[in-house]
Amino acid sequence: RSLQRTASFAHQIGDGKLDASFKPISEKDALGNALINMRDNIQNAEKRDDERNWIVTGVAEIGEILRSHDQLEELGDAVVAYVCQKINAIQGAFYVVDGENEGGAVIEMKASYAYNKKKYLSNTFKFAEGLVGQAAAERDTLIRTEIPYDYVTITSGLLGDQRPESLLIVPLITNEQVFGVLEFAAFERFSSRDVKFVEEISLITARTVFNIKVNERTRRLLAESQQ
Repeated sequence: RSLQRTASFAHQIGDGKLDASFKPISEKDALGNALINMRDNIQNAEKRDDERNWIVTGVAEIGEILRSHDQLEELGDAVVAYVCQKINAIQGAFYVVDGENEGGAVIEMKASYAYNKKKYLSNTFKFAEGLVGQAAAERDTLIRTEIPYDYVTITSGLLGDQRPESLLIVPLITNEQVFGVLEFAAFERFSSRDVKFVEEISLITARTVFNIKVNERTRRLLAESQQ
């Protein structure tokens, strides 16, 4: 009878029914335990494939957004709105570095978004100032699950007594230089999939910010030369 149960479980796995229940006879049931390990490995592989497809789809859609904007404010609005919905964030902000070198540069908020609508906020940080400045100075992703009550940025004045559970801040880096920062807040902790996604889009977003800034500088120099 136990062999029949084992064979039935094996057939269910073969048919793709990975949620089938099965309990090995004992720890020494080599075949039963091997089948469970195989089932778990298949489930994990499918989960990784689903996660990768979710990320790839999002990167492609962000790519379309980036190609359709040549102004930093409009770009920031579109990127932050899309990512908030993608990762279930309640708030988001898009910052751009203003200045040629990190020592005298400021990180300026260009776009902000909360509760499915654009928010008109302004904020600036120096490198290493606040959590946004810290992420930029360290050139690394910053994840916080305990947000200080005196944290003054996108969480300030928007939530009242409801405070976010999680904060995700990712610098926008290309050519080994920080060009901006993405910041998101959520009532639940961001998953590793969410973090991977924002980190991946940060690369192409940074490149787009760089290109827009170069184009803006070129237009400004051209206008000055014509004058």
